[in-house]
Amino acid sequence: MSRWALVVAAAVAALVWLGAPAWPQQVDDQFITLAFAHEWADAGVLRWSSGAVVEACSSFLQLSLAAGWLALGGGDANLFVKGLAALCGAGLVVFTGARVPRSLGGTLLLAALVLWEPLAWWSFAGMETTLYALLLTVGWVGVIAPPAHAGARRRLAAGVGPAAGIGALWLAATAHPEGNLHFALGAAVVLLRWRSPTARRDRAAALLGGLALLAWHGLRVAYFGALLPTPYLVKMAGNDAFGDQWGQWAWELVTLVGIGGVLALAFPARPLALLPLLVQCAFTLRAEPDWMGHARHLVPGVCATAAAWAAGARPRTLGAGSCLALLAAIGLGSLFEPPGATHTGLQRRELAALGSPLRGFGAALDTPQLEDVQWIVESAPWGGAVLLEDVGMPGNIEGVAIVDLVGLTDRDIALAWLGDDDVDARVRARFAATPPALVRRMNYAADAAARPVPWLRLPSPSRVSYPQGTALRYRLDPARPTPEQVVARWSALYARYPSQGPLVWSLALAESRRGQLLAAVRVAAAAGRRYPTDPVLQALPRALFAPVTLASFDAAPASTARTSREIPRAAAADLAVLLAVDPPADDGQLVTLRWGCDGPVQTVIVRDPTRVPLPAWACPGDTARLRVEVLDRRPNRPLARVLDAGLTTRN
Repeated sequence: MSRWALVVAAAVAALVWLGAPAWPQQVDDQFITLAFAHEWADAGVLRWSSGAVVEACSSFLQLSLAAGWLALGGGDANLFVKGLAALCGAGLVVFTGARVPRSLGGTLLLAALVLWEPLAWWSFAGMETTLYALLLTVGWVGVIAPPAHAGARRRLAAGVGPAAGIGALWLAATAHPEGNLHFALGAAVVLLRWRSPTARRDRAAALLGGLALLAWHGLRVAYFGALLPTPYLVKMAGNDAFGDQWGQWAWELVTLVGIGGVLALAFPARPLALLPLLVQCAFTLRAEPDWMGHARHLVPGVCATAAAWAAGARPRTLGAGSCLALLAAIGLGSLFEPPGATHTGLQRRELAALGSPLRGFGAALDTPQLEDVQWIVESAPWGGAVLLEDVGMPGNIEGVAIVDLVGLTDRDIALAWLGDDDVDARVRARFAATPPALVRRMNYAADAAARPVPWLRLPSPSRVSYPQGTALRYRLDPARPTPEQVVARWSALYARYPSQGPLVWSLALAESRRGQLLAAVRVAAAAGRRYPTDPVLQALPRALFAPVTLASFDAAPASTARTSREIPRAAAADLAVLLAVDPPADDGQLVTLRWGCDGPVQTVIVRDPTRVPLPAWACPGDTARLRVEVLDRRPNRPLARVLDAGLTTRN
């Protein structure tokens, strides 16, 4: 392996190390795309859970890839798109490494890119950001910095040409709507490059690509009935240009001090390479402030500009002072993350989790909007509608129609917010005919008003604390789902996204509550085998039995702890009990198991976590209560303060 190959490999390894802590984290908007992907793969149509045929995804390319994955029998589509984002992030680093000069300047540029917090974050948090960034980078490098005309082997090693660059920009137009502007500008650059030896072929590619893109948009309009995707109505058409997003955009640019410094000092100026960054800056300023943060809209432009600027350039010689200055700038830029929903300015980068980066890959994934999901699953009547503002993961719940109060997945509501009186009247009539069963609004801050609901008369709300603020919940329909429907909803969510620990937990507890202990334990055991180091899933089997924490006491009682659980006769033959005590005793802790019907007593000594079979069934009924007790039969010995008794399978 060459020295430069080692440099690129080290850059990829650094990206993985820095981005791994973001792997378990999820963005709710991702699950809007995945809900559409499941509907497309299962039913062959693109529609929301409310039945609306609406283009509510910003990235049709990612939607198509996820739907194709599901149609081919692939598993968890969420893991697929997160893995795709990681591969695209690594691919972007490799591609840039293949195009920049193999010099000190090229090394510093790779370091500045991989140490920049947004690239590492979006490579592992998911979304289409790195997919779009990779396509823009390949496209603009091909258009702006075509390979030298030496042999075919050198051209292949150097990178793509203008025709291939146009193809990549065409795909970028399907990966994000502003990609259409990138394609138009890239095609214009190719058409105006008259002296290129391959000008005729490149111009033909640009013209054919433009015609194909027009045909693609014609198909979109014919299917969805609108040119702009609905999220663009919400985020751009209804937003004042150059408003509050100025501050967020400015702080995002501050974090580019390392990348910008390397480009300015290590490589000759290439003004045309600024085009992709300028397009993304204009888009960032025109859209509303991005609650996701981490410079999501700037990442594609930054990566494309950096690679196109440095690709094929003759690097400048850097003195010791310049090198030290650039290293300081790169280090400074890497210490901060750009603003987002939780902070309006720069924030120190979270580096505490970097000591063991693989830990993130061994943990189950988070479930976004978990509070909403639990509320809807267990409260919304089957076939009812729910009106709320964050609809990604809730949109995947079975047997409920999710209506988007913001309008991302509901074009009528989006147009009503934009002041269309005819559409507003239509929305009012719609809710008057079939009002939703549940409504949820959010107060994201103490001094912020919740989004109004002008089309409904709402009862008094209940106020529930959420991680991001206070939820105002309204019930308009007293009906509730049956326990079987609740389990069916959790089962369907778990079947879609088995990598999410909170869904595993909720399904297992729902099964346990309705007496299906064996099913609950099997779900917990399967998840535990999949993520053996995840602390949530390690605790799940014991949660099925309810661990007991003792209060401190002065005198040693005969029984220091007791817990019990009803168990059906049919499940008893396949279950065992997992026992643990804290603090452990050197010579072991006495624990007894007995049935509540005065059945036989089984006594064991527990040193480490111990699996114990249930005592033989000795009760006349079909359900009996198993009692587990920690005993102290000797004075002056340390007493267990905690007893964990969890159900598990015998095998």
